[in-house]
Amino acid sequence: MEISGRTKVMGIIGSPVAHSLSPYIQNHFARHLDGDIVYAGFDVGAGDFAAAIKGAEALGIIGLSVTTPHKAAAAKLAVSVDALAKQADAVNLLKLTDDGYVGYNTDIYGVQKAFEHGGIAVAGKTVALIGAGGAGRACAIAMARMGAKKIFIANRTYKKAEYLAKILATHYNIDTEICRHHQRGADMLILATTPDYIPSVLEGFAAIFDVNYHPPSRIPRAFGGAEMLVYQAAKTYEIILGVTVPVKIIDNILNEIKGRLLC
Repeated sequence: MEISGRTKVMGIIGSPVAHSLSPYIQNHFARHLDGDIVYAGFDVGAGDFAAAIKGAEALGIIGLSVTTPHKAAAAKLAVSVDALAKQADAVNLLKLTDDGYVGYNTDIYGVQKAFEHGGIAVAGKTVALIGAGGAGRACAIAMARMGAKKIFIANRTYKKAEYLAKILATHYNIDTEICRHHQRGADMLILATTPDYIPSVLEGFAAIFDVNYHPPSRIPRAFGGAEMLVYQAAKTYEIILGVTVPVKIIDNILNEIKGRLLC
């Protein structure tokens, strides 16, 4: 693709972002869909986020994927947010409109599609969730939407776990229980946290979902991080550009990403 004065700009904003595969994926979509856009990384610390968003709006950056540590702040800065982002109180996508940036949460969609892709049934199952931040809330909402019976929530700070339990109680008919440690009697385990908070004993679960797409080597049977990344990226492209990303293109980049992660 030739970059010109008409080329639109998208990007990912967070800190750090140098490791992110989002630019690679989104530019892949643009090449295969003849999109006159370029997608870049913007490393912005928490103290500069509000100023960066104001500047991005002035520059006409049409869409921003939002990652750590800005998902909660993005929800507050957006002129409006869609229903799922409002539930999660976390925005991972900002789309430029005439009124300013509108917030979305594509992580929830990414989690659901990752479970579907893996053929993992959720309905009627119990889930042990570690992490109640932005990623954890997206996972919990996805599980509730897919019919999970109960979610055990473990988090470093009780207040965040309690907040997530309240979100679920407000919007879904699902049992929740806050635990000091992860519940080993659950059917499946979701790791929505940093590697330093992952327990050393992970036996007894039929499935382990890890939101990180660079999973620690001690979790060889965890799944889902790459799928979540690619599916939410496809939804991001669709929301910003108003086009559908064909399944074939999604499958191709997913296989390529998995190959890169195994290297």
